[in-house]
Amino acid sequence: MASTVLSFAVVAITQSVVGGQKQTYNALHELRAGMLAESLLEEVLVVPYADRGGDVEFGPDNGEGDRSDFDGIDDFDGFRESVGSTVDAQGEAYGIEFSAFGRSVSVSSNSMSLRGLGDPIDGVDVVVTVFDDHGRQWTMKRFVPEPAP
Repeated sequence: MASTVLSFAVVAITQSVVGGQKQTYNALHELRAGMLAESLLEEVLVVPYADRGGDVEFGPDNGEGDRSDFDGIDDFDGFRESVGSTVDAQGEAYGIEFSAFGRSVSVSSNSMSLRGLGDPIDGVDVVVTVFDDHGRQWTMKRFVPEPAP
């Protein structure tokens, strides 16, 4: 009888430990996804709003084959890194703990109305999506107002 009670106790404790480890892994996985999204969003936001050449088409301009060449926020539209190929702004690969992730960026025109400020504010929405090798996705979005003339 004692053996039976002990067996049930061991099984219950083992299931609790495994469940806790899964929750810890998921929390760490989500934290890493958030870090990757925030990093790329910040990289997009430090680029000038408009291209130096005045081009208003979304996506990279001619001669901008690499994101280090992007000279306007709109150039990031369509940018994508596949799972396992994420790199930082200097082109350095993230560590092995980030190898299960990929990222993409979309940029689109938008306008925003704020109560009490009058006319709508024109700008762009920047959406960074991080995805993993299991099909899960995390998204960060930021509205960037067009600079005043």
